[in-house]
Amino acid sequence: MADPEIVEPSESLPKTSIRRRSCVVCRKPTPNHYVTSFTRAPEKQEQWTCRLANGDEEFATDLREKLAAGRKYLCLDHFDRKDLVHRKMDGMEVIRNRLPIPYRNTYFVRHSLTDTPSTSEDTDMSPIPEKRRKMSTPTLAGKGAELDPASMTLLMDTVNLYVKRAMEEADV
Repeated sequence: MADPEIVEPSESLPKTSIRRRSCVVCRKPTPNHYVTSFTRAPEKQEQWTCRLANGDEEFATDLREKLAAGRKYLCLDHFDRKDLVHRKMDGMEVIRNRLPIPYRNTYFVRHSLTDTPSTSEDTDMSPIPEKRRKMSTPTLAGKGAELDPASMTLLMDTVNLYVKRAMEEADV
């Protein structure tokens, strides 16, 4: 039995590990927050494969075989920085419907996690989709925002009355 005052170093410190996934293209082990699932939609998967292969048919065939084996991941280095957005506390996500940058037959540059400019040509950022924009006050017309305080109070009282009746009738 070990002396309780003497603790082995491996026992004293909790083991912390960063979960990593390997990128299907560059095979680089990457933290989970810096990868995205390789698309499983057949049309998009073919687009992504052709784009990454950049004319290298042998590489494209090999990639298709790997993808047929199950879920695979692609590190975010394979996307232009303008196609990434900070969505999580510790990571980024790819903007919907963005294609990866070519990998084969090109000079591939890994991203650093700084606010450096995009890795592609100088192009303007694509506009934010209409449904993602915050609604402003003028666009709320017809959605209840034009009610005066008395009308709003009446509306809320009516809603509360219906909720109260429903709660009383429910078997709780």
